[in-house]
Amino acid sequence: MTRYASMVLANPVPGREDVFNDWYTHVHIPDVLTIDGIVAATRYRLVAQRGGDPAIAGFSYLTIYEIETDDLRGVFRTLVTRMGTALMPMSDAIAPERAFYDWEVLGPRVLADPDGVAAAAGAQGLPDAAASEESA
Repeated sequence: MTRYASMVLANPVPGREDVFNDWYTHVHIPDVLTIDGIVAATRYRLVAQRGGDPAIAGFSYLTIYEIETDDLRGVFRTLVTRMGTALMPMSDAIAPERAFYDWEVLGPRVLADPDGVAAAAGAQGLPDAAASEESA
């Protein structure tokens, strides 16, 4: 199965940030995670911008969805079909301007070692997190 990271950049409607965050965290993400292939989600709030693409400069919130599928278009077809229905109600606290970027994962997640050596999690010849915990 191919792994993907889907990035969604969004903002709340001015003055509705608390409602936006509550809906996004407690309603929207759980609804999205019911779609086959979407396996995880993590939200972020912008704290600093150091250059980069001006097209994304105006966004304060990022959600990264982890997707594992052989049919990425099918996953997004299901998502679009459900949006705005009882299966995935939308909030009037989210601003209509959003940006979407989808990425194919190219390799394993690389973790820092306490000794300062980067290691690919679970890579052959390198201890994975579970093995490291068992030996401790």
